[in-house]
Amino acid sequence: MARLDGSPARRGRAAGDGARWIDLYVLRPARRADEIFHRTIAELLQESARLQGEGPSGATVVGDPRSPRAHELRTTLAGLGIPHRVREPDAGSRV
Repeated sequence: MARLDGSPARRGRAAGDGARWIDLYVLRPARRADEIFHRTIAELLQESARLQGEGPSGATVVGDPRSPRAHELRTTLAGLGIPHRVREPDAGSRV
C-alpha cells in the first residue's frame, strides 16, 4: 500500500488486529457535529481522488495555452483545487 503522496506507507499495528498498513488515522469525533472531523475526512477523500486521477473531470479551458488569459484561468483553477485541462480552439468544434 502507498501513502496518498505515492511514498511507501509505514508499517503499523491496528488495535488487536496484528500487523497492518497505516496511512493516516483520524481521532473519533468528540461530539456529534464535529466539523474538524468531517472536514478532515472530506479533504482526505478529495486528495486521494485527485492523486489517483479519479473524480469529476473538472473544467476545460479553451484557448491558446500560451495566452495570458489562459494562464490566469489555469492558475485560478489550480489555486482552487479544480482539475482542468487546456484545449486549443478548433474551428467548428464544441466542448
